[in-house]
Amino acid sequence: MNQIARCLNEYGAPYNALSPTLDKNGQIIPRTGYLISSLNCGNEDFVIACMCSNLKYGKNQKRKDVKSHHYIISFDPRDATDNGLTVDRVQQLDKQFCKEHFPGHQAPFLFPTG
Repeated sequence: MNQIARCLNEYGAPYNALSPTLDKNGQIIPRTGYLISSLNCGNEDFVIACMCSNLKYGKNQKRKDVKSHHYIISFDPRDATDNGLTVDRVQQLDKQFCKEHFPGHQAPFLFPTG
């Protein structure tokens, strides 16, 4: 697992994971879809939910304050074939992890599906 603390006004930084990847020749590898969901954001977008929450409680108002933590939880590609791991199951595991380790905090979940 990787963890990256984000400062400045980078509430939307987790969405950068949705940017295209490049092959060995520098050509964009097109993605065919994404699965995006959130935890503890109500009906709001993650970015809006964070900004509203921080305004309400007077948190993270300075430029140097950490606005978010970006966790990358990776699984071995063989888990799909060897253990039946699916994108939906990964999403369940990630949400469970966040509920246990970051109770009450907002979290986006972003998965390229192809």
